[in-house]
Amino acid sequence: MTIPLHIPTAYRAMRRQTMQERPLTLQQRWIALLRSEIGYLHRHSLDLMAERGILPPFYGGRWLGEERCEVLTMWRVLAEGADELGLLLIRPRSGVETNRALRLARSATGLANTWPLAKILQALGPEGMGLPIEGGEALRQTKIALALFGEQCVPAPGFSAEEIYTAFEQEKPFALFIHIPVEGNGETFRLAWNDVPHFRAEVVYGETPEDLEIAVWRYRLDLALREAREEPPMLAPDAAGLAGVFDLMVLDASRFYGLTTAVQDRQQQLDILRGLDGDLVVGAPLKAEIEPITLLAEMRADHTAGDGDLLHIDAESALMTDMWPQIRAHTHYCLRLSHAKFELTRTGQPRIRGYRDVPLLDWIVADSLPELYERTTLHSLRQMLTATGYIRTRQLASLAKEL
Repeated sequence: MTIPLHIPTAYRAMRRQTMQERPLTLQQRWIALLRSEIGYLHRHSLDLMAERGILPPFYGGRWLGEERCEVLTMWRVLAEGADELGLLLIRPRSGVETNRALRLARSATGLANTWPLAKILQALGPEGMGLPIEGGEALRQTKIALALFGEQCVPAPGFSAEEIYTAFEQEKPFALFIHIPVEGNGETFRLAWNDVPHFRAEVVYGETPEDLEIAVWRYRLDLALREAREEPPMLAPDAAGLAGVFDLMVLDASRFYGLTTAVQDRQQQLDILRGLDGDLVVGAPLKAEIEPITLLAEMRADHTAGDGDLLHIDAESALMTDMWPQIRAHTHYCLRLSHAKFELTRTGQPRIRGYRDVPLLDWIVADSLPELYERTTLHSLRQMLTATGYIRTRQLASLAKEL
């Protein structure tokens, strides 16, 4: 196995950091910088949401169970036999939101479940505009706080309508950020609760509840970064960029992208080649154009060595035997090597302190390149938010293996 370029050293030189600084000191400084920046963005996002009429998220999906699910989706049967999203019914529940600041923001909205669903359906006209009711009279008497038509529901930035509708249909974990029109400006603005036709809901989703938690964080970080002031300058333009800074400066991590196809020409479009002997090989130079995060693309462009392998995993190794059956079930994958040393605190929470001589490797899989980029970003964001103390988890490094 070939150890990749020690990235923090190159990044220090590129950013004119002092070469005499100890790696551990630099690593902890960057954790502190990221903690401060995330804290600012966290607070700024809450202020922006309040000013712009964006309600704290409401949650849906099978993972919550019937009693705790806050968003009920109702589908309308069309004449040609197809279905379309008819209504989203929002009913706030206690004990669903894990973030304390968002719990307080939810309380401040004053939303309460006061409208019986039966009255909503009656107001829609004959048989509730073709909306089938499953659950009988008990569901009809369910009280809700808000009802939105399907066309008022749009995917949040970074998601597609197809992804969102699939998430609804398959009852994957999802969250709605409902936008209420704002009247006035400055200190006199207020929410136009009566302007229901102009309500809209932006949707994020995750494959797991843990992924959804990070997707909600990403939505708020991106909202704050889009509106961040030029002074002080931000570390990155978006949440994906922050994850890149974390990978680079805290984890000393490298990301390599690959395709599971047997066609060599297609494999060569990304980083990883699988030879006829089954070995996985990453050679230099790396392709800067396939990395969507500017900072990481710059580091690839800076790595111009043309000979030798950056990574070589033997087909007969225990690592390959363990990971390849999971990888080959998908079309795209990312191998992520990290030199960071994970430790457990007395409370059982992981922290990052120092670097390992032998890196850890984890892998992320997807069925398209955009989806792979998204999952890799969420993976890094989760570790960043854990390392900076904003979320709690007992996972050190999901699926990570020592090379």
